[in-house]
Amino acid sequence: MINDFFDSYALALENGDIKQIINHFNFPSTIISGDFSNVFSEPSRLEGILSQSLRFFRQLGIANIKAEVWNNHFWTQNVLNVKVNWKYFDGLKQPVYNYDYQYVLKQDKNLRWKIILAVSINEKERVEELMLKIKAK
Repeated sequence: MINDFFDSYALALENGDIKQIINHFNFPSTIISGDFSNVFSEPSRLEGILSQSLRFFRQLGIANIKAEVWNNHFWTQNVLNVKVNWKYFDGLKQPVYNYDYQYVLKQDKNLRWKIILAVSINEKERVEELMLKIKAK
């Protein structure tokens, strides 16, 4: 169930399908990292952030994205906390980098899971490490 949700989300990211990515979010939804916090009240605001991420993936040659669900637990009957490790691979299926997120998902009126909160645990640090590796080459 939750693995299917994140597999679908990963496939949408991999395909660069912003509309499908957006379908995984509730509005409003919140995204938080160490130096960024934003509430997205409408899809168009989130689309801009996603477009930047997708360009970054293309620049890195990302061809495959896998979401590995590490754990999940229900806070209520229709609210779920999920920890995910995102893994990014190049066209040869070689790992490029990975990072962790914590999500809070809530079922909508049609009982579909939607992200209401996404918290980056170490994305910024992992991207900085990757950029240092690229510069060292």
